[in-house]
Amino acid sequence: MKLNFTFLLFLAVFVFLSSCGTLKNLKLDPVEVSQNIEIEKSSEISEDDLQYWHLLDVQKDSIPGMSVLRSYDEILVDKKGDKVIVAIIDSGVDISHPCLGESIWTNQEEIPNNNIDDDDNGYVDDIHGWNFLGNAEKENLEVVRLLKTAEKDSDQYNEYKEYVDQKLAEIRPQSMMISTMYENTKKADSVAQKILGKATYTLEDLETIEIDDSNEEYIPLLQYMKTNGFDLNDLKDYNDYLYTQLNYHYNIDFDGRSIVGDNPHDFDDQNYGDGRVSGPEHSDSSHGTHVSGIALFSCYGRDILPNVEIMVLRAVPDGDEYDKDVALAIRYAVDHGADIINTSFGKSFSPHPQWVYDALKHAEENDVLIVNAAGNEGVNINHGEKPNFIRDHIDGVDFVDNFITVGATSRNYNANQVASFSNYGNHQVDLFAPGEDVYSALPNNKKDFNSGTSMAAPNVTAVSAVLRSYFPKLSASEIKHVLMTSGVPLFHSLTKPSSEEVVSSKELAKSPRMVNLYNALIYASTL
Repeated sequence: MKLNFTFLLFLAVFVFLSSCGTLKNLKLDPVEVSQNIEIEKSSEISEDDLQYWHLLDVQKDSIPGMSVLRSYDEILVDKKGDKVIVAIIDSGVDISHPCLGESIWTNQEEIPNNNIDDDDNGYVDDIHGWNFLGNAEKENLEVVRLLKTAEKDSDQYNEYKEYVDQKLAEIRPQSMMISTMYENTKKADSVAQKILGKATYTLEDLETIEIDDSNEEYIPLLQYMKTNGFDLNDLKDYNDYLYTQLNYHYNIDFDGRSIVGDNPHDFDDQNYGDGRVSGPEHSDSSHGTHVSGIALFSCYGRDILPNVEIMVLRAVPDGDEYDKDVALAIRYAVDHGADIINTSFGKSFSPHPQWVYDALKHAEENDVLIVNAAGNEGVNINHGEKPNFIRDHIDGVDFVDNFITVGATSRNYNANQVASFSNYGNHQVDLFAPGEDVYSALPNNKKDFNSGTSMAAPNVTAVSAVLRSYFPKLSASEIKHVLMTSGVPLFHSLTKPSSEEVVSSKELAKSPRMVNLYNALIYASTL
């Protein structure tokens, strides 16, 4: 029988296109919302919806999420995309967490645990990435490290010392007050548990207790805490935070790097670290684990990103990261096939910025997208304002176009849409994404809500991963501009973070929009 090769070719192409689910010129109406209609979902949102509010749709659900679930139900269902590798440069990741499942990247060129650099890349047993911090966990802030190395009584030394002294003057009295309040609350909690006969209790339970001489200094304190939405765990967390700042972040006598064994000021000294990407303690990988769960859209009961793998690069301690670690982590990610790099970290000083700038250029040359958190100080990070590293500009001029800086939004569509903690700036912040009360993975099989631009950035990373999967021919720069062009406009008048001033949304970001997957897919399909 004579074969019809033209027909077979047509059939092969048809099967290939059908299986890949190509998306061409989607004839759909984009998500739109009137900027004159206020939507507030702070109180009435259900507990179930709260866990994945950032995936919902402002039109269908009246919640200003990124239309992720709608995109999968109406556009991506039964479609298959290409594999995408996302590098998470962070505090480490608990790669055994169920939410991350089988999505952890594996270096196929390396044989596990044989203590040999099988692929000759300079890293021994780098199975799932690399730990640039070794056993180090706590660190100074960069300004303290700069103070240590500055020539005494120089202008730089005096600048750094004034900064550190001012911070310590603020932290010390706070720490004493909170420490005392924490100890008193622990005693009060013990008294309340004994009186009520149970470990957990409500404000209503406390109000049933008759106040007398034995409890008058305890029960009113607990009532005040409950009334204002605080509990013992909140106090403990804040107490621990202040303790860490005093004893590690701003402690000039502490040297967290000594345990690593390298010279952080010598870029050629690269023989350090190890392959334990979770770090020495799983609990210290909390930030990176939470970020990874968001970047995978996992923990929500649906396998939304089956084609995405997470490469783990531990380079962010409890304190400020080192420029050398960040630059080497970016280069590792680029050289080992990452398509997107998430950088949910930042600092105010950078002694070796050129190392990082060169790494960003290396990423751009290899078409790798970088998604960066804007920071959580509620300040303007435009050039000439509060500096924030890492960044894609030198003296206010962008030098790469593969870098997206992301601010954080809340679940409201009104004047309070931009989170009160989010950094902003209509030159240096590119767009916004959900970053307040985002649910994701935590070490040791736990899950919880966290807030920060650190949560907003991986939301954009995940949306970018979908675009890279279904539109593999789009460059990193093109994806950046698809996201900036297609997002849903922010509410027209917004409360500027850390203030009560109401400003135009155009003052807060280069593109005053919130990223939206549904719109991005429609727009990308036309390119």
